[in-house]
Parts: sequence; C-alpha cells; structure tokens
Amino acid sequence: MTTPVHNQSADAAATALVVLNVNHVTASSDSRFVSRLRASGCDTTYFERRVQREIVPNINALSRSVRSENGSVIWIRPEWRTETLADWPTSTRSNMAAQGFDTPSHDGLHNFSLLDGLDVETGDHDLTTFSPSAFWGSPLLATLRNLGIVDVLIAGCFTESAVVINAMDSTNTGFFTTVIEDACTSISAERHEESMALHSRLFKVANTRDVIARLSGK
Repeated sequence: MTTPVHNQSADAAATALVVLNVNHVTASSDSRFVSRLRASGCDTTYFERRVQREIVPNINALSRSVRSENGSVIWIRPEWRTETLADWPTSTRSNMAAQGFDTPSHDGLHNFSLLDGLDVETGDHDLTTFSPSAFWGSPLLATLRNLGIVDVLIAGCFTESAVVINAMDSTNTGFFTTVIEDACTSISAERHEESMALHSRLFKVANTRDVIARLSGK
C-alpha cells in the first residue's frame, strides 16, 4: 500500500499535538503492565527512565510551543470498563489482557489519570479511546477537522503499536503527520529503534527541538 503524502501547512495554528497513552495504566513504573513485564524477566529500566527523563519533558516542551502558536494539544487515554475488555475490539482483548491490561481503567480511577508531571491546561482536549487507533475509537478525527488542523504531531506510547497505528490513520485520513522520535517510546531501545526505522519510511520523523524551531519560525 502506498502511503499518501499531504502538504504541510505554513500556519502553526493548524497544528495539533496528539499525545497517546501517557497515563498511569500504560506508562507508570508501578502499573500492572510494567510489573508483569518485570515478573517475566524483562528489564524495564530503559522504559521507566526514558518516560521520566525524556518523554514527559519533551511532551511538555512541545505542548508549550504548540499552545504559544495557537495550535491544539490533544491527550488520548485508553479506556476499558471490564476485566475482559469487552468494550474493545475482539481481536485486541486477549493480547491486552496477557500484557497486564486486565483491570478496568476509566474516569475516576487512578490508573486512568495522566502521568504526574505532564503540563495539562484547561484549553487542551482530553479524549478517551476504545481502540488502539484513536481515529476509530474516539472523536479524534472529528475534533481535528473541527479545529481546522492540517499538521498532526504524534507522541507517546508505544512506538511499535499505538504510535504507528495512529500515525498511519492520521496520514490516511488526510493530515500531514510527523512522529516525534524523542517524544515516543517503547519498552526497549532496540524495539524503539527498529520501529523508528519503519516510521521513517512511512512518515516524517523529527525531534522535539526541530519541531519547536519550525513552529516558532526560527
């Protein structure tokens, strides 16, 4: 399949930063997901350090820059209300449960909240998704179109799954899509780097510093 190429807007106000899955159920060091990885013998040091030392600070820097240019910041959180994930697509349930996502995560629960340290402002958009793709599991597509967005910046977890899925859907629904390499992560450096090699063949890939410079016109 050929990925369509869309023109980037010169108007920074037509930019949206879409932050995927940077909440406690997916990205916290004390989450059931991370705990299960450790119990299986997986070294989660890279992931935990990268989230706190790079992902959160870079997302905050990007958010400030996008807002300063009158762009939009959209936080996406996965939601499920049963241990069987009955409100998610059938094909995703067993894999998610096996990874530790088998306890409810929704509004009112701590594991649903965004990670501590993220700078969230009142004017931001907070959406929940019932699918790995927020373009199909949430009102993201309608929100982007209603805001007049042309450029979509993708950040968050995980590079080889939600990030690539949403970047693909963003591109295929008509947006100029950029994956922010140092604002995304996977469980290991190897997985992240392998996934970014795929991203670079499908989408524009940039780092936080370059994106901020472009938005400010410097």
